[in-house]
Amino acid sequence: MTPIARRPGCTKVKVGVFVSAISVLGDTAANYSRCHGGGLDMVRHFALPLWATVTLPSSALIVSTLECGDGTAHGRLVAARPHRIRSLFGAGCLLVLGVSRAQTCPLAPVDPSRLPKVLAGAMLMRASDPDVVAFKSKLDRDDDGTPNAYHRGLKDARSDPGLDHICVGGSVLEFAGGRLRNRYAGGGSVGALGGIDPKTGTSRSLLCKRDYIAIRDAGFPACGPGALCMIWYGIAAEQRACGYRNQFGGPDDQRCGAPVRQRDAQGRPGDYYLTTTSLRRPQSPWDTRVQADYVNASRVPYIVLPGGVAPPGRVRWAVGDLAVVVWKGRTVYAVVGDSGPRDKLGEASRAALVGLHGGSAAPIPATDPATTVVFPGSAAVLGSRWPLTADVLATEGRKLVERAGGAAALARCPGLAGFTGL
Repeated sequence: MTPIARRPGCTKVKVGVFVSAISVLGDTAANYSRCHGGGLDMVRHFALPLWATVTLPSSALIVSTLECGDGTAHGRLVAARPHRIRSLFGAGCLLVLGVSRAQTCPLAPVDPSRLPKVLAGAMLMRASDPDVVAFKSKLDRDDDGTPNAYHRGLKDARSDPGLDHICVGGSVLEFAGGRLRNRYAGGGSVGALGGIDPKTGTSRSLLCKRDYIAIRDAGFPACGPGALCMIWYGIAAEQRACGYRNQFGGPDDQRCGAPVRQRDAQGRPGDYYLTTTSLRRPQSPWDTRVQADYVNASRVPYIVLPGGVAPPGRVRWAVGDLAVVVWKGRTVYAVVGDSGPRDKLGEASRAALVGLHGGSAAPIPATDPATTVVFPGSAAVLGSRWPLTADVLATEGRKLVERAGGAAALARCPGLAGFTGL
């Protein structure tokens, strides 16, 4: 094959099926531009040997690969006709002039069979050099990291001033069959949190709050037969093993201790619990007891990704990476601020939802999903800046959008129509 000069760091690019030679050449040249010149808008030439045998839908054309190896790159054009092509345009070499990189979406769909189950239905797309991952999902609200997220409660189960219900930051566990189970989930004695309990005619959220009040007033006892206890995940807790098998982290999970209360400047405990996020102030201890060391969901747009799960690729996404979320023509630049359950995709901070709605912090439903673009490996651009602000995320995020091909190119991708980068 004809060798092509390249710049260091270029990787293999797969290109999808197109319906015309013009589309094929445009996409090939755009990808070649990425290898040859690091994001040139125009391509001067691109030579392709024209031979292959394939069987694809009639009248379709495909560029099989653009391979940028150590020092050389190769492209191959194949046609959909089920016969061998010896020459397509006479000389067996094509000349492409003036092809813009914004002609096609720079992201390629990822085969769902290659993805973890939680990502398989998210219409995930990916590109490399630079690494970019996009997906569609609902967006539930996450208030973790906000100083007034979880109140310790009043004397009874009446509504308290906290932004979130206490049973959002932890789960009531009951002992049954030699193990612990979530009382307010499928398989628990009350059932999934939400709706009305048919046995009592009372809302399950109120029943859970009553259980919490009883556990609190009992001094947060250890888990075991005959006692309700709690496990915490949005709230910091004194380390104590749950002690029995459970659906969370097993018997040695240390999150079954008493919840930690925030303290004022004089060290006095307040009425709100210390609520944590995976993203913390740089150089702060992993178990810092300072609320300001965690990212504030009411002020900072952030997204939550499933813990321990990532799509295949050269660079894995991680806490601290930057992202941009697009929904109904609105754009919010964000940071990966927290890790959630392995089986859940689609959470964002209160600040992110307010930006997407233009005022409301209501969740975004799966029936009308948002599109999130993550830039894996980008956490370093934030350096040691803290506290983070929406302006900082937007400034750095726009630079990453340009590196990924620009807003005009990304706007051609599914779910990103109308994206301007602003």
